[in-house]
Amino acid sequence: MWDKKIKVAIFIMLCVLAAVYLYAMTLGSIERDVFLKEAGVVEFTTAVGYLLCALLILYEGKLQYLRKYHYFFLIIVLFGLRELDFHKQFTSMSILKSRFYLSSDVPVMEKVIGLLVILLLIYIVYSIIKNHFSRFIADLKKRSIVAIGAANAILFLVVSKVMDGLERKLKPVGVELSDRLGEYVFALEEILELGIPYILMLTFYAYFKLEPVNTNLSTPVESKKT
Repeated sequence: MWDKKIKVAIFIMLCVLAAVYLYAMTLGSIERDVFLKEAGVVEFTTAVGYLLCALLILYEGKLQYLRKYHYFFLIIVLFGLRELDFHKQFTSMSILKSRFYLSSDVPVMEKVIGLLVILLLIYIVYSIIKNHFSRFIADLKKRSIVAIGAANAILFLVVSKVMDGLERKLKPVGVELSDRLGEYVFALEEILELGIPYILMLTFYAYFKLEPVNTNLSTPVESKKT
């Protein structure tokens, strides 16, 4: 029953995101900037999504889940902080840029803090791949709703990152986007980023409903077998 409910919820979520995208494209340039750009409605709603996702993990998983799968909680928190611009809010420039570590204008302490955050992110990604990748692929082949939800979130993340600064990325190969096309691409990037935390929230909710948390869990992307 929960499997079907989550599938419907994900479908509704995708429809809502499509509607939000179409709405954004009907706005004038000024209104669209307020709606989409930094500190706008979409960015704020995205940050709220990560907060709600983190709270869901805490509420449903409790300490037992966090002890075993802390890296899932941590990556949600890091994504949320990035959405609030913490990666550049308290430093000379973004800690995600190579210039941050190469520039002589950036204080050494800032570089150390930035490097620690990057190392934490590497640890999280390594832990997820090492502990869950093979089971994720297996569950995806079985069309597990949890694996499908995770795959959608990953797809949204990858596509949004490809679209981030697409005009800048295409210039070296002689491709220029028209102003209108650039607006379409930027809006799509922001809406995809908006969808990530809410799809993850539905995915974690499905996992907790389909697979009760216990100390013998092999992976948080394995749905309960019937």
